[in-house]
Amino acid sequence: MTPNKLKEFNLIKWLSPIKDHPVRSIALFLTYMVLAQTSVSITLPDSPISPVWLPSGFALAIVYIYKESVLPVLFMAALASAASDFLFSNNNVLSTVALVASFGLLNTLQPYLIYRFFINVTGADYPFDRDRSLLAFYLGAILVIVFTSSIFAMLSSITQPDSGININYTLRLLVFTLADFLGILFLTPLILAHHQFRGFRYISDKLLEWSAWFVGLGIVSYLSFYQGIQSVFLVLPLTIWAATRFSQAGCAAAVSITLSLAFLALIYIDPINSTPNNLYDLIILEILLAIIITTTLYVSALLEERQKVASKLEDIVLQRTEQLQKTNQELSDEVYIRKQAEKSFRRSSRRYKALIETAGSPIIVIDDRYLIKQWNSAAESLFGYSRDDVIGKNYIDCFVPQQQQDETAWKITKVIESGVGKENLNSEAIAFDGVEHAMLWNINRISNSDDEPTQVILIGQDITEIQTTQDQLHHLAHFDILTGAANRRLFEDRCNQALKQSLRHQHSIAIITLDIDFFKRINDTFGHDAGDELLKVIVNRLTACVRNEDTVARLGGDEFSVLLADVSGVEGAELVARNILDAITTPIPLPSGELVITSSIGVSLAPDDAAVYAELLKNADMAMYQAKSSGRNNIQFFDPKMNEDMLQQLSIEQELRHAITNNELKLYYQPIIDIESGQIIALETLLRWQHPTKGLLSPDKFLKVAEQTGQLLAIGEWTLQNACLQGKAVQAMSKTPVKITLNVSNRQYSHPQLVKTIARVLMETRFNPRFLVLEIEENTITNKLEESVITLNKLKELGLTLTIDSFGSGISSLSHLKKLPIDIIKIDRTFIKGIPSDENDMIITETLINIAHQMNLRTFAAGIETREQEAFLKINGCQYVQGYLYSNPLPSELLPQLFQEIRNGLRLNEGSQSFSL
Repeated sequence: MTPNKLKEFNLIKWLSPIKDHPVRSIALFLTYMVLAQTSVSITLPDSPISPVWLPSGFALAIVYIYKESVLPVLFMAALASAASDFLFSNNNVLSTVALVASFGLLNTLQPYLIYRFFINVTGADYPFDRDRSLLAFYLGAILVIVFTSSIFAMLSSITQPDSGININYTLRLLVFTLADFLGILFLTPLILAHHQFRGFRYISDKLLEWSAWFVGLGIVSYLSFYQGIQSVFLVLPLTIWAATRFSQAGCAAAVSITLSLAFLALIYIDPINSTPNNLYDLIILEILLAIIITTTLYVSALLEERQKVASKLEDIVLQRTEQLQKTNQELSDEVYIRKQAEKSFRRSSRRYKALIETAGSPIIVIDDRYLIKQWNSAAESLFGYSRDDVIGKNYIDCFVPQQQQDETAWKITKVIESGVGKENLNSEAIAFDGVEHAMLWNINRISNSDDEPTQVILIGQDITEIQTTQDQLHHLAHFDILTGAANRRLFEDRCNQALKQSLRHQHSIAIITLDIDFFKRINDTFGHDAGDELLKVIVNRLTACVRNEDTVARLGGDEFSVLLADVSGVEGAELVARNILDAITTPIPLPSGELVITSSIGVSLAPDDAAVYAELLKNADMAMYQAKSSGRNNIQFFDPKMNEDMLQQLSIEQELRHAITNNELKLYYQPIIDIESGQIIALETLLRWQHPTKGLLSPDKFLKVAEQTGQLLAIGEWTLQNACLQGKAVQAMSKTPVKITLNVSNRQYSHPQLVKTIARVLMETRFNPRFLVLEIEENTITNKLEESVITLNKLKELGLTLTIDSFGSGISSLSHLKKLPIDIIKIDRTFIKGIPSDENDMIITETLINIAHQMNLRTFAAGIETREQEAFLKINGCQYVQGYLYSNPLPSELLPQLFQEIRNGLRLNEGSQSFSL
């Protein structure tokens, strides 16, 4: 990269914040200019000197808030303010340019250098909450201001040696330094203190004190204006009062108010002549005022820091107190635990003896012959036998069901004889009342002396409820909770098993998928509870139509599937599907009558259509959707052509995603002419797809896919943007204004961002909205009439022309038409097609034109192909026409040729197809 390109890149990057935040940049620029003009207008009587330069304080506060990103705006604002002040006050152009440039540069560098000095010295981001930060802020401000003021004083002395008042370099330096410093004291604390604002409740709490302070300020103002300028310094007690009693934001406000009073006093009291001695007196007064304000802010910062330190100390004390309390509590807990451990140890022997009896779980001790030796109270409660009833009896024979006795005996023997320390056993146990309890036994070997037989202790847990819950969870995991039918998981499992059996035994299986036609309408009409009951009825009817080995499943919503595990080909599947269709259409009695529902059914067979579950179900779904497309309430078997159609649709979808980026979409235009003059008054925009392999495709080949896949809105916005851009070129090619018409689909019209999108595109392309016409289908508007009125009014506010497309084909009434803010009605081409052979079409067309005339609406007829149609429309007063009689749809590349031939005398309403490809 060359140095010139690098500089250009850096300059663009430096100016990028203006592009990223244009509104903020404009606001900052205008505020700076207003403050600059205000400062210039605040001059001492009979003197061009301003006691304060407000932009310095504003610029410094803005740099603290937005950092370096605002430097370009500040630089431009400083240049603009300097240019407005110096361009007309100096006849020397070079010196004026130098003065303006130096002023802009110094006024931009000054806040940045002060900010960088403060950041590097303190590392903080707010200068008014600590004394060290405030001193660093003062030091940096004074150093930078003296530096920039000395440079500017020197330049102004050189470029403006005769300014109308005798001011030497030193006096200029003092004046500029004090003006900048007082501007910083005036505005910077006030702007930066906004985050310290404690809310309006704090103001209400301090209202009395603020009132007293303003009374004191009024007294000082009176003394200053009527007793002499020296009385201004009586504000010192007021500023100290504000620093010690008000919040930092309040103190900053008080300082700004005080400075405003002081500036008014300096301007309007005891006018001075612009002589050095008087100016030096003024400077002394300003220095004293600056000292008062800086002292006030310093006192406020000290008190703020002291308050923060006190708050921090209080937090530390509270934290340490809490820690000590926690430690004491832990020690108390430890002492308590040790005491409890000692008590527990003393009671352990007694408790051990009572352990078996007091245990909540049944505990049984058995010897090597399975005879019961111990039986605790919990066992008595669970099984209903007392200790005396069972001691000495065989546990296995008395309590274990026959089918589990061998397993129980083997595990007990294993623990006794093999040396295995413990074993778990899950078995049933029969109680006195005959109820079988599901028990989980923990079998442990009891070691005895050599002369005693080995025993085992059985510690049990009744898991009957747990097992019941597990069975319920298993049912919930595999069955639909509403209808009791199999769910998707169980259905898939059974289908996979059926497929394996089908391959093994060489027989067919079938999957039937169906859903209820217009089920949402039933829910909306009768309520969701009625819809749930209907689903249960459907499952019952489906179950009645199939065998026990078949499976009925609810896959979700109103979608059901039926697995026929063994079916005799297409004939058997069709027979079952026909029975299902008849069963579903059986009327359902209601209190107010009968409800008849219909269903669309799709069928796929294995292994003919697919050999895996996912494909088989997908094929059945495709067949079901084909049934819906074929008018609903019918049965469709899967055909491989359905898959081809689906793949073709997916291919179009994928290719369409790249059509915009690959510039494959094209716009064609068909002229709309004035029927009387033959002049082109508009061009209708027609979308085409220049497919790389399939050639030029009309919208009916791809727009339906675009709508189904969510790409219609993006294509519509592309069409609008390019039509507006090409429309600007059309205006340049045509001698007369030519509008661009666009069709708005139902999906586009219903989008909530329609108006904003059109407004944004018009702004981006800078296309005049009065040359844009939107055509909207009549049914699209009347489906939601109240919302349409609002939307159309918003579009009219943009300046667009609105046309009702296909007027007369819908079912809307004339009362609808008069509510709509439309300009043109476009007569449906189906009526034009029948002219002059169909008398009804002629009567309808004539009536529609007369209605439009009565309502002061223009009329437009499309599809004109014969002179007879043109003559009929002309006689009945139709203003605009379009059709192949006049011109084919033209690509945008041929529009220059069309308008050139029109300039050469071509009239589109003369001859047959006056202009064509």
